[in-house]
Amino acid sequence: MDVERALLVRVGELEAVCGPALAPEQYRYGGRGRQTPEELELSLIVRLLHGLVRDAGCLIWTRTLNSHGYGSIQWGRRRLSTHVAVHELLRGPVAVGLELDHSCRRTACADLDHLEAVTHRENMLRGFGNAAAANASKTVCPYGHLLDGVKKNGRTKGGVVVMTRFCTTCKRAQDAAYRQRRRSDAA
Repeated sequence: MDVERALLVRVGELEAVCGPALAPEQYRYGGRGRQTPEELELSLIVRLLHGLVRDAGCLIWTRTLNSHGYGSIQWGRRRLSTHVAVHELLRGPVAVGLELDHSCRRTACADLDHLEAVTHRENMLRGFGNAAAANASKTVCPYGHLLDGVKKNGRTKGGVVVMTRFCTTCKRAQDAAYRQRRRSDAA
């Protein structure tokens, strides 16, 4: 189902509960005072419909963007990315431990067909210009040897032990050179 159509269907359902929707500008700054959860959801959907525009197959947010280019909207006391707000409205909350990845690579896009729930690592590896993605795809060292060694780094990141890949051929050569230097320094 198309996102705009699904949002309009939800507007109809909510209007049956809490009365007709106001114009988007009437929802600014909490102009209606204390709102029921249904009224909050209705105001969010009206503002989303007012700010989303189809462009080259994507549903682009044309209003407030954060510093990373993601659409931003207020929902009650929460400030959400627009793609997360649309996902929560139409598909429910994103599962714990997952985040939404834009398959279209346009951060202002809120089209559900372009969003996929993935782990943070997967999202980072799919990104552009990311050092982690570049290093994860490497299979050989700068000298052309296979990166065939794996060791525990001794550090943890978020409770997960960090593993390091290395080239055993180059590591043996480094260790031999180190031992040679230590022997010559001791003599």
